[in-house]
Amino acid sequence: AQSGVAISYISLGNQSAAREAISELLTRYSQSPDLPAALGDIAERYRDCRMYEEALKYHKYCLSRWSDDRDNVFWSLQGVAISNVMLGNFADAEAALTTLLAQFVDYNDIAPAVLVVADAYYESGKAAKALELHRFALDHWPDADCSVWTYSGLARAQIVLGRDADAQTTIAAMLSKCAAHPDLPAAVLEVAEQYHKNALAAEANALDATAAAALRRAVELYQVVADDFPPSADITPTACSLAGDCFRKLGDYQKSAAYYQKPVSYPHLTLPT
Repeated sequence: AQSGVAISYISLGNQSAAREAISELLTRYSQSPDLPAALGDIAERYRDCRMYEEALKYHKYCLSRWSDDRDNVFWSLQGVAISNVMLGNFADAEAALTTLLAQFVDYNDIAPAVLVVADAYYESGKAAKALELHRFALDHWPDADCSVWTYSGLARAQIVLGRDADAQTTIAAMLSKCAAHPDLPAAVLEVAEQYHKNALAAEANALDATAAAALRRAVELYQVVADDFPPSADITPTACSLAGDCFRKLGDYQKSAAYYQKPVSYPHLTLPT
């Protein structure tokens, strides 16, 4: 309960109260076997709130204090790597990641842990490193449940880096190998949105042909989500709306109108606002 108090104050932006709650947690529960996990949750909340210095402090505290707790070391190393990436401390991030992979390459949760680190690199503008980690994950854990997101992350990194042919190969592999995965529509949507972002960036720089090519790639995938997967209140309206946007920019107003109107045929779905 005490860790929940701290997490609530962090979420509310009341940092002085959060620090007081954490101090009380450390004092009252110093011998509790649940303390490492509680502090890990607090550090994760700091990350969620983009307070990476605070997150790093508590991840490192857990790592040094409970170095004989294998689960704690695993999650703390992941947290140290992510926090350092987001802070731009790439050498420190690489050191933590190297240790994580050396000590836990066969750990049950290693594939999703690497996926989250790769996503941090992607968010920090380090697409080449994100690509490297996604490729590493697919090579080492191709059957992991999170592989659909690894394919998606790999494709997004390839798109950012201008490697469209590679991205198309990755997308085809994702659609084939993850066909039964329940997260496949959301993963495809993420890839489509990366093409869409590229199109908007090219458009802003008056690169009309590049923008049109990226829009066509995006709308192909929005159509897959809208037309080929079962309707979903979370996914289908977004895909239809964005497909409509792309067709409108491409000058195909008939298809644009059709996709804007498509969710109407599903009474339980509504267009995003």
